[in-house]
Amino acid sequence: MGNKNTLSDLLGRSRNTINTITKNEEIKLRLFDYGYTEEKLESGNILLTKVESFFEQQKREQATAFAASQKYLLGKEAADKAFRKIMKLLRIAAKSNVELLHILPNEVQTNSTNDFFKTTILLYQNLSTPNFKDTLATVGLTPANFAELLSEVKTLHVLYVERETEAAAATAATSTRDKEFDELQDFCKDIRTIAKIAVADNEALKNLVNNL
Repeated sequence: MGNKNTLSDLLGRSRNTINTITKNEEIKLRLFDYGYTEEKLESGNILLTKVESFFEQQKREQATAFAASQKYLLGKEAADKAFRKIMKLLRIAAKSNVELLHILPNEVQTNSTNDFFKTTILLYQNLSTPNFKDTLATVGLTPANFAELLSEVKTLHVLYVERETEAAAATAATSTRDKEFDELQDFCKDIRTIAKIAVADNEALKNLVNNL
């Protein structure tokens, strides 16, 4: 089974096609007989330059999105771990305080982003006040612990928004790149086809075009 060409391979072929044909005066002259003009050939060079810039932009956006995602996931892992530990302690403390028991979540799907933020922010806000100070002390916790946890979760939410924003930007950059790249490939496919017809009577040029 043959290897599938990568996008980089396909871009390289397009670049080779345009550079070879538009810089070979004999091929260009023959293409003029098939409706090509200097302007139309130059449009291929312009399109190639544009597509190459979109490739670079997409790489940058993808790298930024990946970094934002990794930063968020590391923070989320730490927040999940802290939440599970806190919940174990709170359930013990709640045995002696029914009011605390009532504000504890029954179950939280930490893999559900919305549930996690909604639950932890509300819980940590409630416990960062002095209301449950004495009960929290029975398991070695203080309202200050929850004020810190609340700050960390809010910071994590900022990282989440950044991750989503960067992911959207990367998706948009990929879509733009692919759209323009499709146009470039269509241009190259057509010009290769016409060039093969135009140089059919010249063995050297024929071999050159056939290798594009």
